[in-house]
Amino acid sequence: KITETPEGTVVQNEKAGFSFEVPEGWRIEEKQYGLAREEYLLNFLSSDAEFNEDESLIKGCGISLQTLHDRLEVDSVKNRLAFLGEEKGQIRSEGVTQLALEIDGNPALKTSSTTDQKFLEKFGRITQVRIPADDTTLILIGSSIMPIAQPGCESKFETFLSGFVIK
Repeated sequence: KITETPEGTVVQNEKAGFSFEVPEGWRIEEKQYGLAREEYLLNFLSSDAEFNEDESLIKGCGISLQTLHDRLEVDSVKNRLAFLGEEKGQIRSEGVTQLALEIDGNPALKTSSTTDQKFLEKFGRITQVRIPADDTTLILIGSSIMPIAQPGCESKFETFLSGFVIK
C-alpha cells in the first residue's frame, strides 16, 4: 500500500509486516511478475535516474524492493546468517562480500559485489539485503550503483535501510 502523507510517501506491506518512507523527490515504479502476476517489485528512483538500452541504471540512484514467499529461501538466509555469526559477521570470497547486520532489530544478510573493474563498469556495485520476515517471507532490498552514477547513492541506500521498519 502506497500512501501520500504530509511528511512524504509511505510504503506499507501489512502481510510482510514492514513500512518505510520513500526518499523525498523519488518516483516509484511498480512491476508485477510471477505466474499469477501476484508478485510485485517496487523500484524507487531519484529524480535524475536514467537507464541505458540494457535497462541498467547509468545516472542517479535506485533502490528495489521485493517480497518473496519461499520457505527454502528463508531457511537459506537464516543458515547463512548462523554461519556468519560463527565467522564474526563477514566473509569475502570470489568477488562477493557477505555481512550479517540488523535492520530495525531483525537479522539481515547483506551481500555486495566486489568484483573486477569490467564487471563494475557493466553492472555497477550490486548490493542486496535479505531480511527474513517470518518462516516463509523474505524481504529483498537491493541497489545497483554504477561508477558514473551520482556519488551519494550508497549513503542514500544506507539511509533507506536505517528507516526501514519491521513489525
